[in-house]
Amino acid sequence: MSVDGSTDMVNQQLRDQLVIVMNRIQELEARDRQRQNGHNVGQQPANANGNTIKAAKPPMYSGDIGTDVEAWLFQVGQYAYVTNIPEAHRTKWAATYLTGKAATWWRAHSSATSTWRLWCTG
Repeated sequence: MSVDGSTDMVNQQLRDQLVIVMNRIQELEARDRQRQNGHNVGQQPANANGNTIKAAKPPMYSGDIGTDVEAWLFQVGQYAYVTNIPEAHRTKWAATYLTGKAATWWRAHSSATSTWRLWCTG
């Protein structure tokens, strides 16, 4: 085998290895882009507030004796903020989490408590 033939063979092997390395780099870059977009890492894409937290939905509220309405309003407010529920829709949305006595109260007062701030202050 001549020197030129040997050089050609080495050059071809280097080209083949370079193709393998370049393909692997592209795979790693694609995986990195997915992670940055919140995929494959248990996150959701950022909402309008810039949050990437996955909020737990608030519990239902019954209004029974011993239940803490202030804690429930706080949880509902936090969820609404994190998930970017517009303030204009929060009252009607939060009312869907009322059951029992609280739902009965809402039915009687829904027209009087039309804003979120008024709803939270009573």
